[in-house]
Amino acid sequence: YLYTDDVPAEALGQHAEALLAVADQYAVPRLGAVCERYMAEHLTVGNAVAWAALAYLHKAEGLKESCLCIIRANWRTLKATEAWQQLLQQPKVMSDLLVPDAGGHSEAIAEPANTTKGCTSVETHTGTIEWTISDVGLLPKDP
Repeated sequence: YLYTDDVPAEALGQHAEALLAVADQYAVPRLGAVCERYMAEHLTVGNAVAWAALAYLHKAEGLKESCLCIIRANWRTLKATEAWQQLLQQPKVMSDLLVPDAGGHSEAIAEPANTTKGCTSVETHTGTIEWTISDVGLLPKDP
């Protein structure tokens, strides 16, 4: 990547998580943006929790917001999964998901703000990713 400014799609598909970490560790923001975009485009209910943790760890703000959107829109379904148990181990993610009640205690999941059912779009470093509602959660729209 450093010589060609290109990541083969196969490598990105197999190593996006690791490449995001490398991009953060070695301060290669363009590589980080490529990984973030790829991950946001391939975000599902099944990987949103794990990728949210990576997004927080590697300061991938667009990916973080995309993951939070998916989690907020599907939290009732996620509560019954192992992914929810993983989420409970991520205090920063939980603090961003929870909204304070009248007494200042955080106890409710904030529903997505930009639609009544879920996110319609999320801004990333490389542009806007639009989302649609499906039976299994939010999925990126086809270009």
